[in-house]
Amino acid sequence: MNIYKPVVVAVASLGLFLSISIWLTVQYVNSERERDLFNWQERLSILAETQRRSLEEWLDYQTKNLTELAENPLTQIFVSMETAADDKTEVERGQVAHLRNLLVATAKRSGQFTPAPQISSDPAEYANDGIAILDASSRVLISTRHFPKINDHILNAVEKANRNQRAVVHGIYRDEYREPRLIIAVPVNRVQAVSGSADTPGFAVAVINPERSLYALLSQHWLMTSTDEAMLVRGDDNSTVFLSPLRGSYRLFHTVAASEESLAANFALARTGGFGQKTDYRGNPVLVTGRSIDNTGWILVQKIDASEALRESTAYQDFVHTVFVLLLFTVSFAFVAIWRHATSMRLRKTSERLAE
Repeated sequence: MNIYKPVVVAVASLGLFLSISIWLTVQYVNSERERDLFNWQERLSILAETQRRSLEEWLDYQTKNLTELAENPLTQIFVSMETAADDKTEVERGQVAHLRNLLVATAKRSGQFTPAPQISSDPAEYANDGIAILDASSRVLISTRHFPKINDHILNAVEKANRNQRAVVHGIYRDEYREPRLIIAVPVNRVQAVSGSADTPGFAVAVINPERSLYALLSQHWLMTSTDEAMLVRGDDNSTVFLSPLRGSYRLFHTVAASEESLAANFALARTGGFGQKTDYRGNPVLVTGRSIDNTGWILVQKIDASEALRESTAYQDFVHTVFVLLLFTVSFAFVAIWRHATSMRLRKTSERLAE
């Protein structure tokens, strides 16, 4: 008879018990973590959809406001029959004055342009925004006071609006004063009765400073959390460009390599609508999802620090691990104590039989 067989059986039984217990505990903890991640996926998705809707509504309002100007008969007549200033009749001069008032009213209704009293004479504080009516050659026919000089961004926006024959959004880009700007361009249709006009004789163009209200939409807090953040990014060749302000010392238009797959912004660009645990621009682990903003090329990145989002989950997992270790220690100790007691009882009975 093998005297070590009971010992082997006892050790094997204890090992099997510990293995099964550890496996069940790991499975339980992982399932709880997956459940918490799924809950945060739902929360971030709702938050991202809310932010996306607010941004698109803002863009729709600005586009509609500018489209009303482009579709105004006075604007269409003006771009279709534009003549030199010296050749204008008294009626035409009156129409120009009325159109200028229309531009000012459109700008006020938009609420996005710097009022004249807030503009300094210092060139460094030039507003560089406003609304203008351009002709088919992208020359300014009439504009609000602080509309910027024609640049490549305005030309690109007009060219895209002409090609698509609809309102387009261009930017966000950095202007000559290193300030953020975006452009909305809307084609102005020609008056049918005027012959010899170009198919699209002009464009209504708005150059907007997103710092006046667009960025404020991104900073809205919908959750009782401190680390959630919404950002706009754009893919640019082999890099990802941040189009909205970031926390800390990171400047606007901060750029990262698109090849960094672990970055949250790159994940949102590559898998828009997906959900994952990645690293943000500061190197912090975050939960992230992304949404595309219609007709812009922008991606909304919605994220929250994993340490805050999973704080309760992590604390609960630590509690489960602690209880599990204590339970295993107690069961193992009891198992060994019972086994030793049973073994000592057998040895004593064997000794008594041998003594007889």
